[in-house]
Amino acid sequence: MRLEVLHVPDCPNLPPLLERLAQVTDLPMMTRVIETDADAAVRDGGFSDVVG
Repeated sequence: MRLEVLHVPDCPNLPPLLERLAQVTDLPMMTRVIETDADAAVRDGGFSDVVG
């Protein structure tokens, strides 16, 4: 299992988030930049079927 963090370019919250995640998990982490709506749509994380 790995943890994938999706973020927008130059997100100021990314570094502190990665730091905090590293404190609470030892899962391998990777980051992906989401630059367009199309990127976001492709990477919906499987939540498109979630009813909320």
